[in-house]
Parts: sequence; structure tokens; C-alpha cells
Amino acid sequence: MSMVVPGGAAQTAGMQQGDSVVNAGGQPVATWQQLVSVIERNPGRPVALTVIRDGAPVNLTVTPRDTVLENGLHVGRIGAQAPAASASDGLPSIRQGPIAALSYGAGKTWETTAATFKLLGGMFSGKQSARNIGGPIAIGQMSGQAVRAGGDAFLYFMAVLSVSLAVLNLLPVPVLDGGHLVFLAIEGVRGRPLSVQSRMRLTQVGFVLILMLMVWAIGNDILRLVGI
Repeated sequence: MSMVVPGGAAQTAGMQQGDSVVNAGGQPVATWQQLVSVIERNPGRPVALTVIRDGAPVNLTVTPRDTVLENGLHVGRIGAQAPAASASDGLPSIRQGPIAALSYGAGKTWETTAATFKLLGGMFSGKQSARNIGGPIAIGQMSGQAVRAGGDAFLYFMAVLSVSLAVLNLLPVPVLDGGHLVFLAIEGVRGRPLSVQSRMRLTQVGFVLILMLMVWAIGNDILRLVGI
């Protein structure tokens, strides 16, 4: 970013001029507009950020100021200005050797995994808004923005999305792989498998939960499209 407003939420959170935000609220950020979208949806609520500073990732938490627009809509503002056009379209480039790249990739994978769990925990505790959940429309929009930002941004977005989906797939919910691992653990403790009826009932419960999550995510997408 090219400027951090003195006394603003961004400065209070520890953001500095030149920081490049790559993750906000558990979502990958490839363009300035993606960051603005996350910030605006969370007035007065803490948002976890990962920024690149001097070539290294830094984790911060910013609480956007609740700002009321002329039409009465409440949006979040942090007091920061977009970077210059020449620097805003892509992510910072860091050249690494093979070993360093492997270590860096493992670190980023762990970082994204932790951010995903933190976001999920925040939603269950009420510290994060459930409006952060996006569905296929949001993914499509972010994919398009990442493509326009360049190949590096698109590959980064795909990597973060893949890790986030892998984490969600391991949740202990029947139907998901995590649910099957729970079944195997129960069978190991009991010494015998669950009955077919029990597995079917639990699978049906898991299917309903996943269906409800999909409906909620798509609903959020539609609300964002109409500006709500």
C-alpha cells in the first residue's frame, strides 16, 4: 500500500507503507479490490491479515472502523491507500532456491491452514462474520481477478484455495473424508464397524449440514452481487 493514514485502523494494527496484503480473513488476496471487499464486509469486527513486508510474511489483525455511507449502509474502513498501479496488479516476487522454495511452500501451507482454522473458530465463537463464507460465485470472481492480476497471482490463489478446501474436507463431518476418518477411529476403539443403519443416518446428517453450508455460501454470493 502506498499510504497508511496516521491514527487509522491500519496503523493501529501495525500496517506499514509498502506492505502487500496477500490474505485477509482467511481469503487469498490478489488485488486491492479483494482486500477492500473483505474490509467493507466487516465493520467493527477483527480481520486477520497476512502481509508481505521486506520479503517475509507478517500476521496482523485489523479492526475496520464502522463507517456509515450516505445511503445508510455500514461498511468497514481501515485508513489505507491502494498501491500505485504498477505495483497493485501482482504479488511480490521472491526468488528462492529449490530447498528454500520447499521450506517456504511448507511454511505458507501451514500458514494458510492455521488461518483457515482461525477463521472457522472465529465464526463459531462469533468473532468472525459468517458473511466471510463464499460460494462458487465468489470463487469465480476471485479467480477472474487473480487471472487479470497475472500468472503468479493466479497460481497463488489456486494454491491457497486448494489448501483451504483440503482443511475443510478433513473436518469430522460425515460425507467428508474427515467423517470417514472418524468412522475408522470409532471402529478401531469398538473393535467392530458401525452398523449400516448408523452409518447411513450419520451420513444423512452430514449431507444436510453440507447442503445448508452450500445454501448459505451461495446466499452470501447473491447478497454481495446486489450490494447487501
